[in-house]
Amino acid sequence: DNNRNLLAAQIQDVDDLKIFEMCKQHSSNRKLISSYCYPLLYHRMNYENDKSSVIIPETKRVYPTWYLTGGKFSDGGTLQGRITCKKPSAQTFPAIVKKAIRSNERVIVGFDLSQIELRVASILSGDETLLRSYTQGLDLHADRAKQIFGKKEVTKDERQVGKCINFADLFRAGADTMQTTVMGMTGQHKEVGFFKEIVWSRKKHRPGLWNWQENVINNCKQHGKFQLPFFGQSRFFRGGEKYEVSEMVNFPVQTTASNVLLTIQNEIVKEIKHDRIKQFAIMLNIYDAIYFECEIQALEKLQKLFSKVITKVEHELYWNWICSHYGR
Repeated sequence: DNNRNLLAAQIQDVDDLKIFEMCKQHSSNRKLISSYCYPLLYHRMNYENDKSSVIIPETKRVYPTWYLTGGKFSDGGTLQGRITCKKPSAQTFPAIVKKAIRSNERVIVGFDLSQIELRVASILSGDETLLRSYTQGLDLHADRAKQIFGKKEVTKDERQVGKCINFADLFRAGADTMQTTVMGMTGQHKEVGFFKEIVWSRKKHRPGLWNWQENVINNCKQHGKFQLPFFGQSRFFRGGEKYEVSEMVNFPVQTTASNVLLTIQNEIVKEIKHDRIKQFAIMLNIYDAIYFECEIQALEKLQKLFSKVITKVEHELYWNWICSHYGR
């Protein structure tokens, strides 16, 4: 994929470029068939006896397996402090598969936490640029692009690069990884030196985030683990293939972000049970989003409930605890 994208960026002839676009589409379609369609319709690809992800014909439903944290990674657990969904892997369903999900008598409604990882990182690190972007309602991705390109105004394509770099900053991605990500997501080819400069200047452009990450890394190396406040989730870093800087700085951000959603979900479940609401029910949790099956006439009621719970989590519960704990 990376080589094809790199070659396509160099080609000027429109007809030649179409061949690369067709190859890319073919690769995407093969992935869709082998990872999602085949397991949902027949069995896991190359494992004829494994029908754990197959849609049940009588009900036209599928029931994923939920793995709590703390299990072996190979057994379906997750190294991050969050639950994970497999058989089928609904958390990684591409848009075209999500679009195929239907409810017999209800509508499906999704609530998504906007830029939750970047918001969490701003709270944990206290990085002034990140905090200012959110408290003042600025365009975080455009601002990062302006830093990178040294311009007062940036194009839409440049903003897309800024978006990729913002997430790369969170997990200390290297130059090669950023080059591949930007190429894959935006189709833009930049020389690796361009990304090396970004890596070199992170300390200057994101000083609060950088210093916080350094503290996390030193903590992990000194104690062999990192532990979060309140719920006490922890992860060991004692060598081996997962003893990576990106994993160290990843853990507190992703786990805290997941905790925000789980707190919201828990409060919604309590409200539904308390008021004996039958008009909607949670059908799927996907890390930073919750999906409901909802009767059409109850949509406004669901929206009001979600707004009420968000406010409670923000001002009284987990999000408030985090802000108070870090003084931001």
